[in-house]
Amino acid sequence: MGSRVVVIGGGTGGLAFVRSFKGLVGDEGHELVVIEASPTIVYKPLLTYIATGFRSPSEALVDISGVDKLGAKPFFKRAVRIDADERIVELEGGETISYDYLVVATGGEPVEDAVPGLKEANINPWT
Repeated sequence: MGSRVVVIGGGTGGLAFVRSFKGLVGDEGHELVVIEASPTIVYKPLLTYIATGFRSPSEALVDISGVDKLGAKPFFKRAVRIDADERIVELEGGETISYDYLVVATGGEPVEDAVPGLKEANINPWT
């Protein structure tokens, strides 16, 4: 049996890896798992087009529930902890997933508290 590869993040980076995975390692029985909090993600590269009126906000919402068609097993739960020594990812609710290889592709998250007053003045498009 091949190895288990776990990808945390079903956005642009995580899905690009998933699409490339079989081409990188072949079809040698490897198991590919994707952990993403929701089956619907915001495709952030479209946000500029939405802001300028060329796209509607609904066009940036992408349903990734079909990731299994790319050969990946999806877990639509939030990853809350990584134990690198034990090689496990803990999901919200306590479930754990073991891995041989881990890809962390969670993208960026704004830290509004880093700049005084930003949280009160800013509309955060990511949450």
